[in-house]
Order: sequence, then C-alpha cells, then structure tokens
Amino acid sequence: MVQVQSLTRCFTHFGAVCASNRFSKSAVTQDGQTVVVAIWEDEVQRDGERVIYQSRYRPALKGKSRRVDSELMANLKWAKEHCGGLVRVVILTAQDVTAEPRKIMYCYADDSLIMRITELDCRTRTFRAESV
Repeated sequence: MVQVQSLTRCFTHFGAVCASNRFSKSAVTQDGQTVVVAIWEDEVQRDGERVIYQSRYRPALKGKSRRVDSELMANLKWAKEHCGGLVRVVILTAQDVTAEPRKIMYCYADDSLIMRITELDCRTRTFRAESV
C-alpha cells in the first residue's frame, strides 16, 4: 500500500538527506551510494512491466529555485558516474499539471521502482530513466 508522505520524509525513507527541505527534488545518501530523485507522476509511462520517465523541458527557474535545477543535475551526474546510473524514486503528483512552477499535491517513496538514467541533458535540464 502506498503511504503518502512529505517530500523530506520520502528522501529520508531511502536514507538520503536533501539540501533544502522545501525545494529539493533529489538527494544523495551520506555514503554517496544511493541517489533519490523525485519525478512527476504524469511524466511516467508504463509499457507492460517497463516504466519510463521522460522529464519535460520547462522554463528556467529563477532565484532560489534555480539551485534546485543545479542540485538535481549534479545528483543525476553523480548517479551516472558513481551508482551505475541507478536511482531510487519518489513519485510526485501535481496539484495542477499545467502550472509553472508546479506545486506538489502529494508524494510517496516507491520501494518497488529502481530506475537507470539513460539520457541526461544538463543544458535543457531534462533526463530520461527506465526501470531496471
């Protein structure tokens, strides 16, 4: 059964600590062995047993929020370079999928899903991941 939690609690569930309790969309465990990424539920596609996530390009964030993008890209690079591209996943459901920026309605840590980063574009701040 899925248990709805705060984003910080979801990261903590996997043993990762986020840089900002309010804004982080990714986190890494203290030993650097696990990267946890928050992904939007409406951007997840299922193809039988396979799960595919393709982030969408969004306008550049400004101010404090810009650090969220930088942190996410750095953590995804870390996953590719040090974790075989594997990440644990927190599923986010948006209050309004058309809003920019989006607000989280609820989220949960998905214990059943481990994904591998298959594409990463730091210029557009987009990435693709597939279940393993």
